[in-house]
Amino acid sequence: MDEEKIRSYLERQDFIGFQVHQAELDHPEQLQRYFRLLDYVGSQTALARKFCGRWGLSFGEDCGPALWENQGAVEFVRKLGEAFPFLFFLAEKEGETLKLLVMLSCKSDRLEGDNLSLDPEKFNGYLKKQLKGLLQLSEKTGLSPENAQGMIQNIYEYFGLSD
Repeated sequence: MDEEKIRSYLERQDFIGFQVHQAELDHPEQLQRYFRLLDYVGSQTALARKFCGRWGLSFGEDCGPALWENQGAVEFVRKLGEAFPFLFFLAEKEGETLKLLVMLSCKSDRLEGDNLSLDPEKFNGYLKKQLKGLLQLSEKTGLSPENAQGMIQNIYEYFGLSD
């Protein structure tokens, strides 16, 4: 997708939804369209502001029931986080996007029973990086410090970190 097609697509959208399928994970070159789209949104102040809290990430059923065991999904989300430290700025806060980002980026190498466990060190580093990116993109797009603080508070509440 070239820049003109991306711009045209984004002008018609109110929400950006990524639904990733196993065939894309099996052929990582197919994932580049997601990276190009996020890169474009992050570089365009008006679009970053438009899609603040309006980006969702999901995976098709063909990716398996235990997504954290899908190495392609884990690698994709980790690469997204490395490339775009502002995902928390764009991510919808009511659905599964934040959970997926953290679950796949911060998983530990061990399970607790049948449950995934998060690596606290990875989680703290990821949270710090994404919140810093959220603040930077908030400033770039001209959102007030109060709006940025409200978004951060929502994220803390989402993860049960607020008082």
